[in-house]
Amino acid sequence: MRYFNRPFAATALILLLNLQSLSQENSTEKAPHLSLPRLEFTGSSSFDFGDIYRGQKATHLFTIKNSGNDTLVIKNVSASCGCTAAMALESVIPPQSTAELSVTFNSEGYGGRTHKTVTVISNDPVDPSRQVSITANVQTVLEPDPAYLFIHGATVDSVTSSVIKLTNTTAKPVRILSAEANLAELRVEPTKKILKPKEKADLLVSYKPSKDGPAYGEIILKTDFQPQPTVSIRLTANAHR
Repeated sequence: MRYFNRPFAATALILLLNLQSLSQENSTEKAPHLSLPRLEFTGSSSFDFGDIYRGQKATHLFTIKNSGNDTLVIKNVSASCGCTAAMALESVIPPQSTAELSVTFNSEGYGGRTHKTVTVISNDPVDPSRQVSITANVQTVLEPDPAYLFIHGATVDSVTSSVIKLTNTTAKPVRILSAEANLAELRVEPTKKILKPKEKADLLVSYKPSKDGPAYGEIILKTDFQPQPTVSIRLTANAHR
């Protein structure tokens, strides 16, 4: 009759497990480690400029970090429209290093709450396309009503009058230094030269066309408000005989 040697069996089992573990470790050591770049944004990937005045340019720097173990390459940076310009200050970023992404918003032609995005394309194999976003509330120092003037029914050699309402949107008095138009047939005159905060004034517009047909122009108001020293109001006029 055979007897099962339990101590010997336990020792053999432990030896076998140790051999398997050693084999796995040697296999792991021989396997190559993957080198991958990883793009992430340090801090927030969005920024709010708050209130800015039309015509102002505002810039913010985002920080890009390569959190991987291989070189990160910025292949392309593109804006959602022509109103923003972005540039990666460093297009090649070593592992665990950072670079700055400069985003500039040109508020000319915009009004109210505005949201734009910038897309960054890189060699990150996991997420090659990443976005940052900017937001701004674009204001006008003297808000015109209407914002775009249409002059209809004008008669050649006769005067047609229109009124634009101006509102001081700031928290300080604003002085109108001059009011001009780029059409010789157009005359403009504000009823007040100094507007208190939230105060309204009329801008009187007179149009005396010398020929029939459409005409396109612009009214330029110059103010002492440095964040937005110039306010422009575009217009279309149509005259007949």
